[in-house]
Amino acid sequence: MRTEDDTVDAGWLPKSVVCLRYYNQFRFRSDVRASLILTAQIFPVSIAIAIASGLRPIYGISCAAMAGLLASGLGESKVLISAPNILFVAVASGIVSKYGVLGLSLSTSLAGIFLIFLAGTGLAAAVPFIPRAIVAGLSSGVAVLVVSGLVSDLFGVRPPISVDEVRMGVVAILQHASLISPSATIMATATLTVILLCRKVSALIPASLIA
Repeated sequence: MRTEDDTVDAGWLPKSVVCLRYYNQFRFRSDVRASLILTAQIFPVSIAIAIASGLRPIYGISCAAMAGLLASGLGESKVLISAPNILFVAVASGIVSKYGVLGLSLSTSLAGIFLIFLAGTGLAAAVPFIPRAIVAGLSSGVAVLVVSGLVSDLFGVRPPISVDEVRMGVVAILQHASLISPSATIMATATLTVILLCRKVSALIPASLIA
């Protein structure tokens, strides 16, 4: 069954521009409701990513807002959802520690230019042919980096464990066992519990914001 938007020849026009041809009050109310739900979900996540990367919270909020605006305004789907990924911490923290905010901004801009190049030349069509082992290995490696970098916050141990030395993570915790804060551990465990319980009740509940 074809809808009215399927008959519109978009070409290179962003989907947001095409949708203006048949936009109405019902779609506007739906978009506002969806944007409020999404904001409540990604607001605490963007702050957490910024802090874990060694930046001020305002940088996380600004980045999430600009990325969401650009993705929605220039994307090719009317139901596109853009949200920050916690895996970005493993990359951003290392760049910030060595090159600062300017280095992070430059690397992010270059990554965006590279994505535009892949899309414009059609080389992005080769992405599905990347072996699953490479994708799974990369994801697993980044996950280990993220966990090792945040384990110190879980136990309230300072100085924080560097994400550049994953194998020393457990050793550093043992060396600073006397500095473990029970209150920090209880708070982190309670926060995680609240998030899991909220998600069990309903996916629409902003679990991270509540926690």
